[in-house]
Amino acid sequence: MPRKSSPLFQLTDSSVRIGRQIRPMEVALEMPGDKSISHRSLLLASLASEPVRIEGLLGSADVGSTLAAIRKLGARARRTGESDCWMIQGRGIEGYREAEGPIDCGNSGTTVRLLTGLLAASPMFSIVTGDSSLRRRPMARVVRPLAAAGATLLGRDGGRLLPLAIQGCRMNAFDCEIPEPSAQVKTAMLLAAMKSSGVSRITQESRTRDHTERMFRYLGVPLTKRGATLEVTGPAEPRARELQVPGDPSSAAFFAVAALAVPGSRIEIRRVCLNPTRIGFVKVLQRMGASIQIRKTGEACGETIGDLITEHGPLRGVVVRAAEIPSLVDEVPVLAVAACLAEGLTRFRGISELRTKETDRVAALVREFSAMGAAIEAIDDDLIVRGPSPLTGASVESHHDHRMAMSLSVAALAASGVTEILGHRCVKISFPHFFDQLAEISGRTAQ
Repeated sequence: MPRKSSPLFQLTDSSVRIGRQIRPMEVALEMPGDKSISHRSLLLASLASEPVRIEGLLGSADVGSTLAAIRKLGARARRTGESDCWMIQGRGIEGYREAEGPIDCGNSGTTVRLLTGLLAASPMFSIVTGDSSLRRRPMARVVRPLAAAGATLLGRDGGRLLPLAIQGCRMNAFDCEIPEPSAQVKTAMLLAAMKSSGVSRITQESRTRDHTERMFRYLGVPLTKRGATLEVTGPAEPRARELQVPGDPSSAAFFAVAALAVPGSRIEIRRVCLNPTRIGFVKVLQRMGASIQIRKTGEACGETIGDLITEHGPLRGVVVRAAEIPSLVDEVPVLAVAACLAEGLTRFRGISELRTKETDRVAALVREFSAMGAAIEAIDDDLIVRGPSPLTGASVESHHDHRMAMSLSVAALAASGVTEILGHRCVKISFPHFFDQLAEISGRTAQ
């Protein structure tokens, strides 16, 4: 039975049906807490000896996997009076307790890769696993450098796939080079270095998210940057300081593009993280001609925070360089929506990393956007969109990928007719109340 809804927004247990948005959207709103910072906040708080208060923690399934993991390792966590505030009583830098059974990381690639770095540098035995999707995702990129640093890691397909059995050790300082543009691998090695004895050096030529480095400095973990190399002196226990998680810019991207999809719209997104490694999508949209203002308002945990104000206007096609992809890898699906609205050709170069996400996002984008009438194709490692494409409502699938579900929902706002998105519940992974918020700003009901 459909829940209470409007004719243009019907939410059921199996799908969501969204019709074209006619009225302009003029709203101000806040995003849930940043997912990347939420994961790191919990892990670092679990290594402090004194209690740590975390404000603004994202209440999503992925972050819940990290919360469950640190509890299995002996940390205590309790929610305070406010729903997004938590108190974490950690175990200290050497205090993790060996888990009695496997640690289930659910669908969270961030949880399993970051946690593997900590467990590899802990002298105990651990098993990490995840759901069927996570068990298909590559782990070799994090297993190889940790094994070279002294840990023993065994898994399916020669250690390339979960489950992983980890015999950790008291690591000595190590040097490693990370060839992939992966913030998760870099962070796994930084966390291992924090628990190791001496000065470890981690080199990564590609620029990737630097939330971990900022949090290390905020929490007093000795870290020095020399060119592309990060030096960490360990063992180093993080200080017990209050952590404030700003709004998630990846979540904000969906509403920024929603404003561009509906004529006359103006959407202001407040108190969002403005980390330069996370707002590459803003720069791309501005090159496309979008009116997006950035207004800085403060700082939290070493991160700049502020507002994004987006107004509807004409867009033009652009080339998104491979070097830009690490700063907007999660936003490519919704940027593809903007490309459908733009005049001319948009080419996303070097997007092979999207094939290793919750699904093969490249194949999923081509299939589902084509069903809505988009002129879209993948050639080698490039995604090409020719616009403007008159989108038409269709029955499409999320492929159990939260970013696909949300991107298709934004596309539905601009499509004629009604779009039905199957498998929409996966949004709980990163943005549990996405559909409620989308319905609210569009003046509809989804309850």
